[in-house]
Amino acid sequence: MGKITKTPVAGLNHEEWLALRHQSIGGSEIGAILGLNPWQSAYSLWCERTGRTPAFEGNLQTRVGTALEDTVARLFAETSGLEVQRTNFLYTNTDFPHLHALPDRLVRGRRTGLEIKTTSAFNGDQFRGQEFPAQYYAQSVQYMGILEYDEWFIAVLIGNHDLRFYQLVRSEEIQAHDWCSGRLLVEDGEFEALKAAGAAFWECLEKDIPPAVDGSDATTEALNEAYPESGDGMEPMTFFGRESLVSEWFSIKEQMDSLETRKQEIRNILCADMGLYETGVCGEHRITWKTQTRNTFDSKRAVKEHPELASYYRQSSTRVFTIK
Repeated sequence: MGKITKTPVAGLNHEEWLALRHQSIGGSEIGAILGLNPWQSAYSLWCERTGRTPAFEGNLQTRVGTALEDTVARLFAETSGLEVQRTNFLYTNTDFPHLHALPDRLVRGRRTGLEIKTTSAFNGDQFRGQEFPAQYYAQSVQYMGILEYDEWFIAVLIGNHDLRFYQLVRSEEIQAHDWCSGRLLVEDGEFEALKAAGAAFWECLEKDIPPAVDGSDATTEALNEAYPESGDGMEPMTFFGRESLVSEWFSIKEQMDSLETRKQEIRNILCADMGLYETGVCGEHRITWKTQTRNTFDSKRAVKEHPELASYYRQSSTRVFTIK
């Protein structure tokens, strides 16, 4: 067992709070490091933590989630019969040197805690049977490891109309609850994986070396934000050891072009079959080819006839990637 340290967070100003959090990796970040977060990647997190891109300051959704936290905690207590309490501490454990825990609630009289989440109804398809987003699971496992708890609960409010509870346990002998939508066993190897992932990412931060780049939208956005403009007058960069990647790019492009041509061919065959028909049925699928009318603004003509409108145009720039 490691040594657990509690650092009070009540009363800290924003700068002090950020400085404390940046001394280790939080539970909301571990999912990105493990490639489990659809909104953030290890690379985009690294860019944020090293100051290459601005830190996420929250939005309306996160503000609403914070406002609803007390309500969800109260509903969990009413359903479970367990009493929960806030904890104004950041927890670290010498066995998990690069990670910290900031649990939403702890359960009185038991070695267990509660993570509270709110999400849009549009994300409801992520909750089927015992399934729920993997980043929620990774965060809760991290908290279990740091606090050395054998049980953890997750409460999720989906679109303000569906409330679900999930139980994570380290032993099948721990009591199961019929009010939980799912129950998952956490293996010892998962805690070891968290330690390794945390250590590897922390080394990237200390040495200012980026983690592996992936193909996620989050990484693409981070690259565009970190390097928004190209340098004028710079000599062409010479790549070494990337020949196979460029060859693979062209191979994929050829496959995509071929598939796109075939897709267009299928479309044309079906349109020829339909002729004047607007709709058609093929098995369980419905095919439409309808006339649509759209009004567009002729900007060139407008500026020609009213030159003063040219001053209203806003110029923007973007970096365009090509391989020829």
